[in-house]
Amino acid sequence: LKSRRRWLLGKTMYCMLRTLGDVILSTAIVREFKREFPMEEVHFYVNRPYDAVLENNPNIAEIHASDQWELNTLFLEMTSGKYGRVFAPYQTRPECNLWHQMEATRHQHLVDFYWRRMGMHRKIEERECELYPSDEDYKKAERHITLDHPRVAVHSTTNVPTKDWPYFGELAEELRKAGYGCVQVGAPTDRAVKGAVDLRGKMGLLELTAFLSKCAAFVGLDSGPSYIADAMKVPTIV
Repeated sequence: LKSRRRWLLGKTMYCMLRTLGDVILSTAIVREFKREFPMEEVHFYVNRPYDAVLENNPNIAEIHASDQWELNTLFLEMTSGKYGRVFAPYQTRPECNLWHQMEATRHQHLVDFYWRRMGMHRKIEERECELYPSDEDYKKAERHITLDHPRVAVHSTTNVPTKDWPYFGELAEELRKAGYGCVQVGAPTDRAVKGAVDLRGKMGLLELTAFLSKCAAFVGLDSGPSYIADAMKVPTIV
């Protein structure tokens, strides 16, 4: 009974150290967890700079960020006695990379995969992710809105070349013909898109989130900006 009470009224440690897409997906998981255990405090452990997208989230009591968490440090936190429950649902074993090909999990959502790894058995109610830019983030984003006509944002490059797509320049031209402006977001090292307004490397994560929320649509890859756009309910093609 004492242990059960500690779990119901205690603190939970949730670890999703990387990457940006997985951290954003975790906002749906944490929301669902809080629905089931509303009195529980969730302390989110994450690597910088991904912690930025967790700011202002009402379901997270504390964000613990490090430039690179060391396993020993995390283990000490997990076993410190501060937390009644510890979750680290990210992909840690070779078979985790094959979950979408396994018979038991095929055609299921990654959110559901992480939810089950936490030992949760009920069906998750909704998978929508949530980000919370501040008023200041929206003000900063306004500086980059230089086109009067509708804007489509694009992201051209991932860390995995086989995920990339070589036709963003042609897409920018087709968008221009259709009356849309094309804006490129992402890292300064991303492949430049001919015909797009270049905003690579000019915004922090929540400023980018605010900017994408003002776009007519987003076209990207399996990378963080696509998850941001979708979380802000922007029509998104990946």
